[in-house]
Amino acid sequence: MKVIYCREEFGYSFEEFGSLLFPNEVAKKEVVTDVLTRLKRVNVISKVRSPKGVELSKADLSDIDDDIADVVEIDPNSTEFLYKLKFVGLIIVKSYILYCFPKYIEVNPKENPTAKQSTEFKQIIKVIEKYSKSTREQVIYSLNDIDESVAYGDLSVSLFLLEDYFQNGLYSNQHSIVEMNGNGEILWDKTVNDSFAFFSDNRPVYIDYFNRRSVVEDDNFIKKLHEVVLSRISETLELNGLLDLLDLTLTNFTDEELTDLGDIDFILYMIESELSQEFNTRKQLLLKALFSYVSQKYEAERDEYASLFGTNSFQGIWEKACANVLNDKLDVTIGGLDLEPTGANTKNTKIKNIIDKPQWTQNNKDVFETATLIPDIITVVNKRLLILDGKYYNLRFSTKSVAGNPGVGDVTKQFLYALAYREFADKNNLEIVNYFLMPTENDTILNFAQVDMQLLNNLGLSSVKVAKLNAANIYQKYLDDKLDQELLSKF
Repeated sequence: MKVIYCREEFGYSFEEFGSLLFPNEVAKKEVVTDVLTRLKRVNVISKVRSPKGVELSKADLSDIDDDIADVVEIDPNSTEFLYKLKFVGLIIVKSYILYCFPKYIEVNPKENPTAKQSTEFKQIIKVIEKYSKSTREQVIYSLNDIDESVAYGDLSVSLFLLEDYFQNGLYSNQHSIVEMNGNGEILWDKTVNDSFAFFSDNRPVYIDYFNRRSVVEDDNFIKKLHEVVLSRISETLELNGLLDLLDLTLTNFTDEELTDLGDIDFILYMIESELSQEFNTRKQLLLKALFSYVSQKYEAERDEYASLFGTNSFQGIWEKACANVLNDKLDVTIGGLDLEPTGANTKNTKIKNIIDKPQWTQNNKDVFETATLIPDIITVVNKRLLILDGKYYNLRFSTKSVAGNPGVGDVTKQFLYALAYREFADKNNLEIVNYFLMPTENDTILNFAQVDMQLLNNLGLSSVKVAKLNAANIYQKYLDDKLDQELLSKF
């Protein structure tokens, strides 16, 4: 397979994307169209109108909304649109593997990434995997569990099967056999009823006895299938350089192929038969994963087929990593922080519930409270109340403009957070410090920029600062389940 390096939220014309697939030859339009169509149907690219005056190969389209024409089929002859990637992770489509880097890593799609960038991408894959195991709040193309109602990509199923094997070993079936004078559990009822006894001192003595012993079926079909699938998965990942990327070990039980076990209908029938009589949860998940893998191996030429491992909503992962590493206290009570409550709050009030909820009334009769604003991160360090908001933006300044910046709604909310916590902070002699947190592949800059709104500054609210945090450091702390106390002390 050919490896392609792409960058999230960056746009490519049809010709440019073709040059990635066919770097040293004339692009085959039908192949480029097929690949783009498949990516579009699994919602990892969208069509947007070409921005004027921008070098397309360097076009960061984060600020450009998907065009309504996104529903239109791929047109190889159109120069009006660009194709914007909306995915971070790995994509396997036809004979290509796409490494989709997050937008803040300045990888050049026409060159191999640097060693540093390759290490960062490997780390990102681990972060996505860890996040996928801890939450189901957003679409993560990874496999925590299997459900026959969901179509998972071949890559996700492959990784699930390998991880399951490393944790639980090969599929095995055990059955009990009853034998005479064996080593297993003695069956006293059967021994008393079906064998002869001699009496000594008025006590029965049994020369022969029956016992039950568990026997593992070495020739079990599902076990053989499991060995074949694991071997071919491991072989494929190694061939395409993914074993090292995913920190997996080569596993090779056999040189057999799936076709050596029978045709697809027979293999699927055998899996279904085993599934119908297996009630162990782990085995059920494994059997469903095998069923999914075998099915999709024979369906890779479907028009919509593409195998994914990653996410098209990386914002949630950045927010989660920042919250874990920077010691978020939103769900801690006021008393738990040894602070004093204000207003109607008590020591048992959670920090996130200090912000008032909207109250709806009609004719002064009933009062209905609805959901309110909740910051990403609240924590207290060195007599400072830190209000931190993870923003997955690629903020850039030029002599005439700013790009990749949060909208006015996000900015307004950040000021309102400070206003909502001001009384509480004053009561406890805390200084409010307000930050947007954005990722970068470069060194951390705590005072990269700031944003003001004069209307809210007039209420005594300080600027919202922008910190560019080295994402690799944040992710490593997240993977290690560690806090970054040194960084916290610097805000």
